[in-house]
Amino acid sequence: MKEIFVFLLCSLVCADPTLVLVIEISRHGARMPSSNPSNFKWVTNEKDLTPGGMRQKYLFGRALRKRYVEGTHKLLGSSYDPNELLVIASNYTRVLASARAQLAGLYPENTGKKLPRELADKAVPPNPGISKNMIILLENYSVKYGLGVEPIITSQADLDFYLLPNVACKSIKNLTKHFESTKRAEIQDKEKSFSAIMKQLKEAVKVTDEKKGKTIGEAAKYRDVLISGMVEGAF
Repeated sequence: MKEIFVFLLCSLVCADPTLVLVIEISRHGARMPSSNPSNFKWVTNEKDLTPGGMRQKYLFGRALRKRYVEGTHKLLGSSYDPNELLVIASNYTRVLASARAQLAGLYPENTGKKLPRELADKAVPPNPGISKNMIILLENYSVKYGLGVEPIITSQADLDFYLLPNVACKSIKNLTKHFESTKRAEIQDKEKSFSAIMKQLKEAVKVTDEKKGKTIGEAAKYRDVLISGMVEGAF
Protein backbone atom coordinates (compact mmCIF):
# COMPACT_ATOMS: atom_id res chain seq x y z
CA MET A 1 0.00 0.00 0.00
CA LYS A 2 1.91 3.04 -1.26
CA GLU A 3 -0.05 6.16 -0.52
CA ILE A 4 -2.10 6.27 2.64
CA PHE A 5 -3.11 8.59 5.38
CA VAL A 6 -3.85 7.78 8.97
CA PHE A 7 -6.47 9.27 11.27
CA LEU A 8 -5.91 8.69 14.97
CA LEU A 9 -8.98 9.47 17.06
CA CYS A 10 -8.49 9.18 20.77
CA SER A 11 -10.40 9.84 23.96
CA LEU A 12 -8.98 10.08 27.48
CA VAL A 13 -12.05 8.45 29.01
CA CYS A 14 -11.15 5.26 30.89
CA ALA A 15 -14.19 3.33 32.07
CA ASP A 16 -15.98 0.03 31.53
CA PRO A 17 -16.35 -1.21 27.93
CA THR A 18 -15.81 2.17 26.27
CA LEU A 19 -14.34 3.00 22.90
CA VAL A 20 -11.15 4.96 23.58
CA LEU A 21 -9.19 4.81 20.32
CA VAL A 22 -9.89 4.56 16.60
CA ILE A 23 -7.17 4.15 13.95
CA GLU A 24 -8.18 4.62 10.33
CA ILE A 25 -5.75 3.58 7.59
CA SER A 26 -6.96 4.64 4.17
CA ARG A 27 -5.85 5.19 0.61
CA HIS A 28 -6.71 8.35 -1.29
CA GLY A 29 -9.97 8.92 -3.13
CA ALA A 30 -10.42 8.45 -6.87
CA ARG A 31 -7.57 10.04 -8.83
CA MET A 32 -6.58 10.55 -12.41
CA PRO A 33 -4.56 7.44 -13.31
CA SER A 34 -0.98 7.52 -14.55
CA SER A 35 -2.11 6.23 -17.95
CA ASN A 36 -5.17 7.06 -20.03
CA PRO A 37 -5.77 4.23 -22.51
CA SER A 38 -9.39 5.27 -23.09
CA ASN A 39 -8.46 8.89 -23.94
CA PHE A 40 -11.04 10.10 -21.42
CA LYS A 41 -10.87 13.86 -20.77
CA TRP A 42 -9.95 14.10 -17.10
CA VAL A 43 -10.42 17.41 -15.31
CA THR A 44 -7.32 17.09 -13.12
CA ASN A 45 -3.61 16.53 -13.65
CA GLU A 46 -2.12 13.06 -13.82
CA LYS A 47 -2.30 11.21 -10.48
CA ASP A 48 -4.14 14.10 -8.76
CA LEU A 49 -7.35 13.66 -6.79
CA THR A 50 -10.45 14.09 -8.98
CA PRO A 51 -13.59 16.03 -7.99
CA GLY A 52 -15.31 12.68 -7.50
CA GLY A 53 -12.47 11.56 -5.25
CA MET A 54 -12.82 14.71 -3.17
CA ARG A 55 -16.54 14.04 -2.83
CA GLN A 56 -15.86 10.45 -1.74
CA LYS A 57 -13.58 11.59 1.06
CA TYR A 58 -15.82 14.46 2.13
CA LEU A 59 -18.81 12.14 2.49
CA PHE A 60 -16.71 9.64 4.40
CA GLY A 61 -15.75 12.44 6.78
CA ARG A 62 -19.43 13.25 7.29
CA ALA A 63 -20.08 9.58 8.07
CA LEU A 64 -17.29 9.66 10.66
CA ARG A 65 -18.80 12.78 12.22
CA LYS A 66 -22.19 11.10 12.45
CA ARG A 67 -20.61 8.13 14.19
CA TYR A 68 -17.96 9.66 16.45
CA VAL A 69 -19.26 13.19 17.10
CA GLU A 70 -23.04 12.98 16.87
CA GLY A 71 -23.54 9.25 17.47
CA THR A 72 -23.49 7.06 20.54
CA HIS A 73 -19.69 6.83 20.78
CA LYS A 74 -19.05 10.58 21.30
CA LEU A 75 -15.33 10.10 20.79
CA LEU A 76 -14.72 13.59 19.37
CA GLY A 77 -15.89 17.08 20.19
CA SER A 78 -17.93 19.07 17.69
CA SER A 79 -14.86 21.08 16.60
CA TYR A 80 -11.23 20.14 16.09
CA ASP A 81 -9.13 19.47 19.18
CA PRO A 82 -5.43 18.51 18.72
CA ASN A 83 -5.67 16.33 21.83
CA GLU A 84 -8.35 14.20 20.13
CA LEU A 85 -7.28 13.90 16.51
CA LEU A 86 -3.99 13.31 14.69
CA VAL A 87 -3.83 13.14 10.89
CA ILE A 88 -0.74 11.80 9.12
CA ALA A 89 -0.49 11.67 5.32
CA SER A 90 2.17 10.58 2.87
CA ASN A 91 3.64 13.41 0.83
CA TYR A 92 1.58 13.13 -2.37
CA THR A 93 -0.89 15.82 -3.42
CA ARG A 94 -3.71 13.30 -3.92
CA VAL A 95 -3.21 11.96 -0.40
CA LEU A 96 -2.97 15.38 1.25
CA ALA A 97 -6.06 16.51 -0.68
CA SER A 98 -7.91 13.36 0.40
CA ALA A 99 -7.09 14.03 4.03
CA ARG A 100 -8.21 17.65 3.69
CA ALA A 101 -11.50 16.67 2.04
CA GLN A 102 -12.22 14.12 4.76
CA LEU A 103 -11.47 16.70 7.45
CA ALA A 104 -13.90 19.10 5.76
CA GLY A 105 -16.57 16.44 6.18
CA LEU A 106 -15.60 15.62 9.75
CA TYR A 107 -15.58 19.31 10.75
CA PRO A 108 -17.97 21.07 8.31
CA GLU A 109 -19.22 24.66 8.23
CA ASN A 110 -19.86 26.48 11.51
CA THR A 111 -17.55 24.23 13.55
CA GLY A 112 -14.44 26.40 13.32
CA LYS A 113 -12.95 28.78 15.88
CA LYS A 114 -14.57 32.10 16.75
CA LEU A 115 -13.04 35.39 17.80
CA PRO A 116 -14.44 37.65 20.50
CA ARG A 117 -16.40 40.45 18.85
CA GLU A 118 -13.95 43.09 20.13
CA LEU A 119 -11.06 41.35 18.32
CA ALA A 120 -12.80 40.90 14.97
CA ASP A 121 -11.39 44.17 13.58
CA LYS A 122 -7.98 43.80 15.23
CA ALA A 123 -6.95 40.32 14.06
CA VAL A 124 -6.07 41.63 10.60
CA PRO A 125 -2.63 41.54 8.94
CA PRO A 126 -1.17 44.89 7.76
CA ASN A 127 -1.93 44.37 4.09
CA PRO A 128 -3.60 47.05 1.92
CA GLY A 129 -5.37 44.38 -0.14
CA ILE A 130 -7.67 43.45 2.76
CA SER A 131 -10.97 45.27 2.54
CA LYS A 132 -13.51 46.04 5.25
CA ASN A 133 -16.02 43.86 3.44
CA MET A 134 -13.70 40.84 3.73
CA ILE A 135 -13.67 41.28 7.50
CA ILE A 136 -17.43 41.77 7.76
CA LEU A 137 -18.13 38.58 5.79
CA LEU A 138 -16.11 36.56 8.28
CA GLU A 139 -18.47 37.61 11.09
CA ASN A 140 -16.87 36.25 14.30
CA TYR A 141 -15.32 33.20 12.69
CA SER A 142 -11.59 32.90 12.08
CA VAL A 143 -12.24 31.48 8.60
CA LYS A 144 -15.22 32.15 6.32
CA TYR A 145 -18.26 29.91 6.82
CA GLY A 146 -16.85 28.76 10.15
CA LEU A 147 -14.64 26.13 8.56
CA GLY A 148 -11.92 24.55 10.65
CA VAL A 149 -8.20 24.63 9.88
CA GLU A 150 -6.91 21.21 10.91
CA PRO A 151 -3.21 20.35 10.52
CA ILE A 152 -2.03 17.41 8.45
CA ILE A 153 1.36 15.93 9.30
CA THR A 154 3.51 14.70 6.43
CA SER A 155 7.14 13.77 5.75
CA GLN A 156 9.49 13.87 2.80
CA ALA A 157 8.82 10.71 0.80
CA ASP A 158 12.34 9.27 1.02
CA LEU A 159 12.29 9.73 4.81
CA ASP A 160 8.80 8.35 5.42
CA PHE A 161 9.55 4.87 6.80
CA TYR A 162 6.04 4.48 8.23
CA LEU A 163 3.74 5.19 5.29
CA LEU A 164 6.18 4.77 2.38
CA PRO A 165 8.65 2.05 3.39
CA ASN A 166 8.98 0.94 -0.25
CA VAL A 167 10.29 4.43 -1.09
CA ALA A 168 12.31 5.25 2.03
CA CYS A 169 13.83 1.85 2.89
CA LYS A 170 16.70 0.62 0.70
CA SER A 171 16.40 -2.91 2.08
CA ILE A 172 12.78 -3.20 0.94
CA LYS A 173 13.73 -1.80 -2.48
CA ASN A 174 16.49 -4.40 -2.83
CA LEU A 175 14.20 -7.22 -1.70
CA THR A 176 11.61 -6.17 -4.26
CA LYS A 177 14.18 -6.13 -7.07
CA HIS A 178 15.54 -9.50 -5.95
CA PHE A 179 12.05 -11.01 -5.89
CA GLU A 180 11.20 -9.66 -9.34
CA SER A 181 14.44 -10.97 -10.86
CA THR A 182 14.44 -14.42 -9.23
CA LYS A 183 10.69 -15.09 -9.42
CA ARG A 184 10.11 -13.80 -12.94
CA ALA A 185 9.08 -17.21 -14.30
CA GLU A 186 6.54 -17.67 -11.48
CA ILE A 187 5.18 -14.18 -12.06
CA GLN A 188 4.70 -14.91 -15.76
CA ASP A 189 2.84 -18.12 -14.91
CA LYS A 190 0.52 -16.13 -12.64
CA GLU A 191 -0.03 -13.59 -15.38
CA LYS A 192 -1.08 -16.36 -17.76
CA SER A 193 -3.53 -17.73 -15.19
CA PHE A 194 -5.09 -14.26 -14.89
CA SER A 195 -5.38 -13.76 -18.64
CA ALA A 196 -9.20 -13.96 -18.60
CA ILE A 197 -9.43 -11.26 -15.92
CA MET A 198 -6.92 -9.10 -17.77
CA LYS A 199 -8.98 -9.43 -20.95
CA GLN A 200 -12.07 -8.24 -19.07
CA LEU A 201 -10.14 -5.26 -17.69
CA LYS A 202 -8.91 -4.31 -21.16
CA GLU A 203 -12.42 -4.47 -22.56
CA ALA A 204 -13.79 -2.44 -19.65
CA VAL A 205 -11.31 0.41 -20.23
CA LYS A 206 -11.61 0.11 -24.03
CA VAL A 207 -8.06 -1.03 -24.80
CA THR A 208 -7.93 -2.75 -28.20
CA ASP A 209 -4.17 -3.20 -28.68
CA GLU A 210 -3.49 -6.94 -28.44
CA LYS A 211 0.09 -6.34 -27.32
CA LYS A 212 -1.03 -4.49 -24.20
CA GLY A 213 -2.51 -5.81 -20.99
CA LYS A 214 -0.21 -8.81 -20.65
CA THR A 215 1.41 -8.06 -17.30
CA ILE A 216 0.16 -7.66 -13.74
CA GLY A 217 1.59 -4.13 -13.73
CA GLU A 218 -0.54 -3.16 -16.73
CA ALA A 219 -3.59 -4.81 -15.18
CA ALA A 220 -3.09 -2.73 -12.02
CA LYS A 221 -3.03 0.46 -14.13
CA TYR A 222 -6.21 -0.56 -15.94
CA ARG A 223 -7.85 -1.26 -12.58
CA ASP A 224 -7.02 2.29 -11.47
CA VAL A 225 -8.40 3.67 -14.72
CA LEU A 226 -11.62 1.69 -14.29
CA ILE A 227 -12.20 2.59 -10.63
CA SER A 228 -11.51 6.31 -11.09
CA GLY A 229 -13.26 6.42 -14.45
CA MET A 230 -16.46 4.99 -12.99
CA VAL A 231 -16.48 7.78 -10.38
CA GLU A 232 -15.90 10.46 -13.03
CA GLY A 233 -18.39 9.07 -15.56
CA ALA A 234 -15.89 7.69 -18.08
CA PHE A 235 -17.49 4.24 -18.14
